[in-house]
Parts: sequence; structure tokens; C-alpha cells
Amino acid sequence: DERMLAGQGLTSPELSVLLAYVKNHLFQELLDSDLPDDDFYANLLIDYFPLPLRKKFSQLMPRHRLQREIISTEIANDLGNRVGITFIFRMQEETGANSEHIARAYTVARKIFSMPELWDEIEKLDNLVPASAQASMLLEGRKLVERATRWLLRNRQQPIDIAANVAFFTTGIESLAGILPSLLRDAAVDKLEQKVGSLLEQEVPEKLARKVAFLSEILSALDIIEVSKMLDLSDREVASVYYAVGEKLDFSWLREQATQLPRSNRWQALSRAALRHDVYNQHRVLTREVLTQIDKQAEAELRVDEWIDRNSEKIQRSRQILADLKSVGKSDFNMLSVAMQEIRSLISLKGQAESKAPAKKKASRKKAARKS
Repeated sequence: DERMLAGQGLTSPELSVLLAYVKNHLFQELLDSDLPDDDFYANLLIDYFPLPLRKKFSQLMPRHRLQREIISTEIANDLGNRVGITFIFRMQEETGANSEHIARAYTVARKIFSMPELWDEIEKLDNLVPASAQASMLLEGRKLVERATRWLLRNRQQPIDIAANVAFFTTGIESLAGILPSLLRDAAVDKLEQKVGSLLEQEVPEKLARKVAFLSEILSALDIIEVSKMLDLSDREVASVYYAVGEKLDFSWLREQATQLPRSNRWQALSRAALRHDVYNQHRVLTREVLTQIDKQAEAELRVDEWIDRNSEKIQRSRQILADLKSVGKSDFNMLSVAMQEIRSLISLKGQAESKAPAKKKASRKKAARKS
């Protein structure tokens, strides 16, 4: 409390002690769960050992008497190092998920967005670019992993099947990474180029700078893929309509306003997270509405315009509320909640049914048997 009043934080040694405690606590929770038995982590166990041992004894490693402890340690270390000491706690507060479920969703998020490769690229720039530039890039990656983990916890059946969800999303994300930049609207393009320019000024290679700058947009790929799989449409078709809907209904502005809300206490943080989730969720559902109601032969812009014409009265009301909010300047939670209520009124009863996610297969080893 004294340091907060003085505008100071914790020292590095203090943070290191807290990090150790968080890792130890998380390790025990993961060890007591079914997570270490998931086949997806088989390579994590093998990679733990030095290369000479891997070459000679990899077939024996799955039978190592400490294999569960090794896997739990590696996962706890990665979580603590990459997303920080408060990550598990905040995810529990926001979603009600336990540590095992959070670790599963985190594993999917880091894999489908190829985060280990990105982290490696950034860390190879040691002594080549300012440390502040590396820190800012790592922070952008951390934001993406956090938001994707939260999305997976809220939108997929828990406990999440890691392998099934990695297979469900990976190919689509890889293809969308090449498509989405061409679909961005003027304001988003300007914002993206500003980020790229800032990193280039700090000697960050352009390819990496663009990859990092785009991290704030690629999260939308989860919603786009969800809709494309549900309706059996191409990712490009869904993405085109998704961004057209976003522009017509100001979803980017709503997300930005939600992100700027204060979170100085627990309830403000929970409210902000819930509002951000609602904005993304309604954007996805309305994209699906357009795709299912309007002739797919038309281009994205025309399809959205036709859908708006069919719902002109409600759309006009929604746009008036948004115009009023913009005229005020700074929005608060209550104001944005009213706007989201108007957005929700645009959704038909049929469109409110959400898709079901692949369920996690039952683990073969039971806790009771393990403890005995």
C-alpha cells in the first residue's frame, strides 16, 4: 500500500520470490490433476532431457518414475515465465475455471498462434535492439495468449481436449494470417502501420515488426474459424463479412472503449473482461446472422448492407446510441452496457444458439488410482 501511494512497485528480487511460490503452488495443482497424463505433453517430457540422452533412451522416458512431476514442472515454469504470476488467479476470477482447465487452454493458445517460435525470434534480438523494444513485443504476445486463453475457456467445452482444438484451429489461423491484413479497414491499417513504424525505428526487422503489430488483430481468427466450421464456408468468405459487419456497427470502437475502462479493483476488472467478451461474442453472432440470412452470391459489403436494410429500424436505434456515446467523449461501463444491449437486440432468436466444441476424452488414469 505504501509503495502504491508512492507510485512504486515490487523489486525484481521480490518478484522472483513470488514467481517461485506461484510456480510451486501451480506445480502441485497440476500434479494432482489429469493434465500430466495427456498424450499431447509426451514431447515435453522427452525435450526435458539433454540431447544425448534423448537419442539413446527416448523410448524409455515415458516410463520414467518422475514423468508426471517433470511434465507438471515444465508446464508450471512456462506459465509463470510467459504470462506472469497473476495469470492463473485472474483467469480463475474471470471464468471460474480451475488451474488444470486454464493450463489446457493456455497450451492450445500458445500452440495455435505459434508463440514459442515468436518468443524465440524476439529473444534472439538480445543486444541488437533496445530491451524496451523486446519487452513491448513480448507484452503484445502475452496479451494475445491471455485473450485467446480466455476465449477458449469461455467458448469451448471444459476440460478442453488439447489435441482436438489444436487441430480445429491451427490450419485456419495459418491461412487467415495471410488474409486478414488485406481485409483491414482504413483506421485499423493506420493503427497497424503506426505500430510497425515504431518498431522499425528501434531496429526491429520489418517481418517481425509486422508480425508483432498484427497480434492484436489475429485474435479475431478464433471467431472467424468457429463460424466458418459451423456453416461449412471458407475462412475468407467469413472473414470478409466479419470485417464488413465490424465496420458498419463500429465493433472496433466498442472494443477499444471497453479496453480503456478502468480496472483498479476486482469488480472493475471483472466487468471490463465481461464486456470485452460480450463485444467479441456479438460480433461473431451477427456475422453468422448475415451469412445465414443473405444470399451468398453477393460480395461481403452488399450482403451486410442488405441485412442492415432488413433490420433498418433496430440498426438505426443502435447507431443512434453509438453516436450519442461518441459525442460524450469518454465512455463508462454503464454507457457501453446500454450500447451492447442494443447490439444484442439485432440478433434473431435462431441466431442465439451457439456451437458445441469438441469434448475432451476421458483420461485413462484416474486420480483415485494414482493416489492409491
